Amino acid sequence: MSQFLNNLPLSILKSTTKFQVGMVVKDARKTAKEYESYGVGPFVEEEFPGIDATVYGKPANYRNRALVANLGGWELELLQVLEGKTIFQEFLVKRGEGVHHLGLYVDNYDVEMTKWKQKGVRVLQESKCPPPYPEGSRYAYLDTEKLFGIILEIAWPTTISLK
Repeated sequence: MSQFLNNLPLSILKSTTKFQVGMVVKDARKTAKEYESYGVGPFVEEEFPGIDATVYGKPANYRNRALVANLGGWELELLQVLEGKTIFQEFLVKRGEGVHHLGLYVDNYDVEMTKWKQKGVRVLQESKCPPPYPEGSRYAYLDTEKLFGIILEIAWPTTISLK
C-alpha cells in the first residue's frame, strides 16, 4: 500500500480527508455480519432506491446497498448492487467478490476532478449523492487500474452516517 500512496500526486494526499476501501460483494449484510464476528465494525447500512449516474459516459440508474464501518482513519465499504448495470456489477461478474476501489474523500470535488481529467484520466462512473447527503455531494470512479493497480474513487463529503 505504501508504494501506491507514494505514487499518488502529493496534492491528492493533502486534500484527502479520509480513505475508503471499497469491496463489491454479493450480499453486503451477510458479509458485514461475518466481518463483525471477527471484530470489524459495527457497520451502518445505507440503501439508495435509485441513483442517477453516468456509466462510461452514458446515463444509467441503479440501486445499491452499502454497509460501511470505520477502521481507525479508514472506512470499509461493502457494496451490493441491487439493480442496474454498473462498474460494480461488471467487477462482480468478471472477478467475483473483492476489493474494487480505494476511495479518497476530498475537500473540493471539482478541483480534484479537474486535475484528474486534465491528466487524461477517464471517468468510469459518476453520480450525485442522493438525500440525506448535502446538495452538491458527488462521487466518481476513475480509470486508474493501469496507473495504480486499483480504481480510485473521488468523493465529497465523507459518509454521513460515520461522522
